[in-house]
Amino acid sequence: MSSDTAGFIADPPLTSGYAYRLHKPSIAELVDRHGIVCTEIRNLLVEYLAERTVALDYPSASQLTTRLAKMFWRDIEQHHPGIASLDLPRSVVEAWRRRQEVLPNGQPRKDVNELFMAVRSFYLDLAQWAVADPAR
Repeated sequence: MSSDTAGFIADPPLTSGYAYRLHKPSIAELVDRHGIVCTEIRNLLVEYLAERTVALDYPSASQLTTRLAKMFWRDIEQHHPGIASLDLPRSVVEAWRRRQEVLPNGQPRKDVNELFMAVRSFYLDLAQWAVADPAR
């Protein structure tokens, strides 16, 4: 009995979900979704996330990318245009923290501590990189 007579479809239709499972965006593509303006920070985030996410499953890597690229850096760029350094003034950091404590609908953000810890880990890892490999 051939596959045609059994009712099998030779090439199933390509749905968006199926296409997503075939091609999961790279870390660079995930970062680029958020439109980071500063090229140096964008490149640093891609390098950091590529190294950091090796030990993570894809959904966790995607979530960490969203936290650092969108919820942290892109938010900083949107509210404080022209900033191109991770050495942020205290006023910028405090304003960012206040913005992140609430969702756009005004409700308190339940996972705000996970966001703050991701950013803190980012800064601590960069400090460790600076000690281990100053040229980097």
